[in-house]
Parts: sequence; C-alpha cells; structure tokens
Amino acid sequence: MTQNKPVKKFVVGSSSAAVWLNKTQVEDRTIENYSITVQRSYFDSKAKAYANTGNFRRQDVPDLKACLAKAWDYLNSLREE
Repeated sequence: MTQNKPVKKFVVGSSSAAVWLNKTQVEDRTIENYSITVQRSYFDSKAKAYANTGNFRRQDVPDLKACLAKAWDYLNSLREE
C-alpha cells in the first residue's frame, strides 16, 4: 500500500501545516484540488515519545497563523504557474 505524502509542509515552532494534492477524474478531465491539514507536535511524558494533535493552545495560535500564511502563499504561487 502506498502512503500519500503532502506536496509541501510548513513548520513554525511546534505547529505545522501540510498541503495535499487531491486529483479527481471527471469525464475526460483531471481536476486538481488542494487541501491543508494542521497539527501540533508535543512530547507525551507518559509514552516518552513525541506525538501530534489537532488541538491548539492559545500560545500556539501565532505559530499556527504563520504556518497557514505560508501554505496560503504557496497555494497562490501555484496559480501563477
């Protein structure tokens, strides 16, 4: 089984945003749609390992905003190509 990978990933602090390409076949055309997922990394002291979550704390918001701004800029740059 092939694991899908994001086309681009942006990391600021413990926050990250990944840009994904989704291709859909409609009749004789391939339509490309992009989506963004966000997550925060943290150290789970019980598991003694790093983990990811979709929950963000107040202090994570500036880094999350920066990740999303970079993803937005990237998506807009694709339109210019």
